[in-house]
Parts: sequence; C-alpha cells; structure tokens
Amino acid sequence: MAVRAILIDLDDTLVPDQAAADDAIRAAAELAQAMHDIDPEALRASLRRRCRELWLSHPVIARYENFYVSSWEGLTSEFATEPEESRQLRDWVPDYRRQSWANALADFGVSDPALVQALVDRLQLERTERYIPYPDVEPVLQGLKDRYSLVIVSNGTLDTQQRKLECSGLAGYFSAVVISEPLGFQKPDPGIYQEALKAAARPASECVMLGNSLRNDVGGAQGAGIRAVWLNRNQPVENPDPRPEAVITSLSELPAAIARLG
Repeated sequence: MAVRAILIDLDDTLVPDQAAADDAIRAAAELAQAMHDIDPEALRASLRRRCRELWLSHPVIARYENFYVSSWEGLTSEFATEPEESRQLRDWVPDYRRQSWANALADFGVSDPALVQALVDRLQLERTERYIPYPDVEPVLQGLKDRYSLVIVSNGTLDTQQRKLECSGLAGYFSAVVISEPLGFQKPDPGIYQEALKAAARPASECVMLGNSLRNDVGGAQGAGIRAVWLNRNQPVENPDPRPEAVITSLSELPAAIARLG
C-alpha cells in the first residue's frame, strides 16, 4: 500500500535531547563554578543522580516502569494539561527542581538557596536555547511536506514538546501533533498510535512511523499495524529487535526508504 502519511518521533530523532540537556545543565552549572569553584561537569553528574533519586520517589512516577517524562526533562517541564497526574506533578515540580539542585550542591558542601533558584531559572533558559534540529532535518522535511501528511508522535509533556517544535522552527512542517501527556498513555502503547492515525486521517496501511527507539517507535508502531523506519544515528546494529521495515542512519536516507516501502 502506498505511503500517504509519515508519523515522526521528536526527541533524538529530529531534535537532540539527552545530549542537549546535558549541555544545558553544564552551562547552568557555570554559575556554581563562578560562585563556589564547583566543576560544571561534576555538578552535572551530581544533579543527574540526585534528580533521578527524587523523581522516582514521587507516587505518580513510582507507578510506572517507564514514565513518559525523564527525571532530567522534569527539571524544565510544566505539566500544564488537565489529567490528575499532571496536576499532581505540576504542584510538585517547583520544589522538585529546587531540591534537586540543592541536593547536588550539598554533594560539594554548599548550601546556597539564592544560587539554587538562580540555577533553576538559568537551566530553563539554557535548555530552550538548545532546541535546535539536527542539520539533516529541515532539508528533508521541506521535501516531504507537500507529498505526505507529517504527524509528530511524541512522549512528553505538551508544553515542552510544543516549545521544542516552535523554538526549533519545525512546527510548520506538521499537520498534527500527538503528545502523550494529555492522552494519559504513551508510546509504545498502541493507543497513542491510534490517535496518530486519526490525526493523519489515514489507515495504518498507508502510514509509516519514523523514530530512534526500537521499543517505542518500532515495536509500538508495529503493534498498531504500522510499518516502521528506525533512525539509528549511532553504531550499526546487525540484528535489531524488534526488526523495523527499514533502517537509516541519517534523515537524508528517509525519502528513499519510504519509496522502497511503497
């Protein structure tokens, strides 16, 4: 069946996520270096460890094996939608952010509430400045947008993912955006893919999913009857499991992969 719509993951597929978050934390941590001579990389490592400990302690997070927002993404997400879980986290995240930085600074013998708040605020700015797409993204999307319906399918909070799309300049390429938070379920749950099919107004046979996660993007899509293209920007994997219908190492290879799929 000919492909009419492409469902596309956002984080680490179109926009660097984990590496960009680490760069933002290091940049924010330079405030602590200036005031207390703390190495930014050492503070980044401590913050990562401390925020994960605190994140996993919250009852909402503890109920899930893989919650749709990571501990480090929680440092800058707002949880602005209506589900009860979002409300609980929205009430908690201001304290979570401050306590995470306070705990990290305590690892270096520093107690400085003013610095803690400055780090919280600085990280939000530094993170937003790094919502920059990979170099291969816009040329490919420009060539695809008039031929296919393009739909974002992403785990995360609505405010953060929308901000990424706007700040990266990618929002205009997509006819629809499907985000896990307001739905109450996440990839690889087939429910999010059913919502994406509705948004694309196409049956599964006419859609292809593109993403960097074998579990969420390949396995999740295939579980909903959708063919999947795995974007593996890292080292080649000989026998990926689950097995995608196509494997590419750069987004520039996507048009040819789609053509081979029909």
